[in-house]
Parts: sequence; C-alpha cells; structure tokens
Amino acid sequence: MMSKYLLVTDYEKVNPNAFYLTDWWLEKGTNCCCEMTPQQIRDMAKRGELFEAFIVSAASYDLYPRTDSQMVYIDRDSNVIVHCEPSIIENGHKHREEYEI
Repeated sequence: MMSKYLLVTDYEKVNPNAFYLTDWWLEKGTNCCCEMTPQQIRDMAKRGELFEAFIVSAASYDLYPRTDSQMVYIDRDSNVIVHCEPSIIENGHKHREEYEI
C-alpha cells in the first residue's frame, strides 16, 4: 500500500540565520518537533546538518507539476526537526520517501 504523503528534498542546507530558526519562531511551541533548544537547532544548521524538505500529498506530487506542501527542516536521517510554513513547490526533487503523519 502506498503512503498518502511523501517527504521530498534535494538536501539543500539551511542557513543558520533563517527566519524559521529565530527564537520567536522556535519558541511558539508547535514548530519544533524535537527536544532540542533553538540554539542546538541553529548549531546543527551551522554544522551543515539541517536540510530543507517538504511534506506533500503523494497523489498531487505525482500528478501536478506544482503542488501545495508543508515546508520542514530535517536532519540527515530525514527526521523532522522544525515545521515551517506551507508553500507551493515544483515536483522533481532528487530524494523522495514515504512519510506518515
């Protein structure tokens, strides 16, 4: 059975000064998916261990050249570290894997 969602990425490294790594964004409470502090997450980005990714509907990603997605930051093991904001992306990412919500 195919998953309803995909996690897609090109493993683009996150800038440590990105808006989604500000104290304000991370301390909202619903954006951080782990037990790490904002400073620990920024340190991951400085070390090049935090990547931009997107959670998308598998059907939409396969059918349409552009689709709605949920932007997230992930670690090297594809664990979601930070939830960002919804965005529209083009399909064609190098790495795709099934994702359970």
